[in-house]
Amino acid sequence: MVAMREGIKFDFIKKKMPTVYNYWMDKEMELEELLTKYNPQQLWFVIQEMMLINAKFVILRNIFQNFEDDYYYQEKEPSKIDRYYFDQDELIQGIERDSHYYYKELCGYQVNEKAPNSLIFGKQEIVG
Repeated sequence: MVAMREGIKFDFIKKKMPTVYNYWMDKEMELEELLTKYNPQQLWFVIQEMMLINAKFVILRNIFQNFEDDYYYQEKEPSKIDRYYFDQDELIQGIERDSHYYYKELCGYQVNEKAPNSLIFGKQEIVG
C-alpha cells in the first residue's frame, strides 16, 4: 500500500478533501482485511475484490494529483478556474461507479460493450 501512496501529499489531501481522504483510508483497510483474512477457497473473489480496490486507488491518485497541480497553479495564477469544486460525496459515488469499468476501458472496451468473461473484468453489468 505504500507504493500506492507514493508521490501524494496526504497531509494536503486530508486538509482539503477530508471525506475523500477518509474514503482512501477505508479502502486501505478493506484491502488489508482481504489480505489478512484470505480464504484459499475464495481466491477468485479475493483477486477480483483486490483489483476493484486497486481501480479505486488509481482513479483517486489521478484525482489527487490533478487537484494538487490545480491548487498549486491556482495560487500562482488566481484567475485559473478550480475544476475541482465538487461535492466530495458525489465524487466518491462516481469512483464507486467508475471503478467497475476501469479495467474494461483500459483494455479498449466501451462501457456498454460486453467484454469476454475474465478475472480482470469481474461481474459485468452492461450500461446502456
